[in-house]
Amino acid sequence: KPRPPSLADITDVLASPPPRFPANSVFDDSKARVSPRQRIGGAPVTSRPEDRPSAAGIDSVRNYPQALPDQHQGCGLYLLVAPFARREMRGGYPRNTVVLVNGTSDLLEFVAVQDNLPLVQEALDAEGQWRPIEYFPDVAESAAQTTAYLPPRHYWSMTTRSYRGSFQTRCRLTLELIGGRRLISNEYEQSIEPAQFDSGWFVREPDIDD
Repeated sequence: KPRPPSLADITDVLASPPPRFPANSVFDDSKARVSPRQRIGGAPVTSRPEDRPSAAGIDSVRNYPQALPDQHQGCGLYLLVAPFARREMRGGYPRNTVVLVNGTSDLLEFVAVQDNLPLVQEALDAEGQWRPIEYFPDVAESAAQTTAYLPPRHYWSMTTRSYRGSFQTRCRLTLELIGGRRLISNEYEQSIEPAQFDSGWFVREPDIDD
């Protein structure tokens, strides 16, 4: 049985190949987004041409799988969020680093919409219930549904938004898998605005700034 992953795993994964994030990187948390509504989730990924049924087409993004360090091979499939490994995006907004790791010996398929994995952040509300604070288009009904391929002993490195607000809570990331199952990440501390629990379509708008 694969051992449960730890936060140390993501540090090791990101450190091989050479680290992208210096250990002394300091990000201004005051620039984290205060959101009065749910924002769209998801993260773009790219499949290697040799893993696709057809190599035709042009990749809209170039976030290819990366080789997994030897010590994590055979550790199964897992999703890890590392709030301590931030990337600063345009506008100065910090984003949390995420890795989706395939430590198995199989080529794994993931459902996507326009090459975006259906990643959604959830948070514990005041009653201690997990509720989404982001949304993602209905994959089953999307005409833009695609399949992403993660080869054995590889991982994708991605990002999710970092929020701040008046309500301090615990958050996690969920990934919808083929067949309706979900993959759930580790939990992490984050402050949000209570309005982000509102899932009404009237508060859902496309994001054009990040």
